Amino acid sequence: MRALGLAHYWQGLLDDGKVQNVREIAQREEMDVTQVRRLLRLTLLAPELLEAIVAKATLSSINLEFVLRRVMPDDWHAQSALLTA
Repeated sequence: MRALGLAHYWQGLLDDGKVQNVREIAQREEMDVTQVRRLLRLTLLAPELLEAIVAKATLSSINLEFVLRRVMPDDWHAQSALLTA
C-alpha cells in the first residue's frame, strides 16, 4: 500500500512543479532513480487493477510485485488483457 501512496504523492509533486524531476525525488527520498521510476509506473495502472491490488484479490497474478516486475502497457484494456491471460 505504501508504494501506491508514494507513487501518487510523487506524481503530484511532479505535476505541481514542486520537484523538477525524478532524480530530485530520488535524492529527497534517498532512493535509487530506477526504483522511483518503477514505483511511479503504478500511477498509470487501470483503476480495476489498483482495486484488485488494494483488495488483495484472490487472483495470484494480480499483486504489486507482479506489476512492478513487468513493463505494463499504457492502455488500460491491454493491461487487463495481459493480467487475465
